[in-house]
Amino acid sequence: GVDQKVTQIAERYNYPHVIFMPSGLGVPYPREMVSYRNHKNIGMISEYFPYQDMHRSHFVRRNRLISGLSQAVLI
Repeated sequence: GVDQKVTQIAERYNYPHVIFMPSGLGVPYPREMVSYRNHKNIGMISEYFPYQDMHRSHFVRRNRLISGLSQAVLI
């Protein structure tokens, strides 16, 4: 989705970026996020236990964190 596209662009231009995970860091969702674990300019944040799987309801909680830490949100 949009989140993945933004992360790909940030990586391409070596721009610092933070990913808010809808799962634990031990089981990143989507699986492609594993490749960002050791990227020097991309951080990963999760409020879930390390091996907690993604659940649909986690996206709402994750979006709350993103909007709370943002200066602005464009919809």
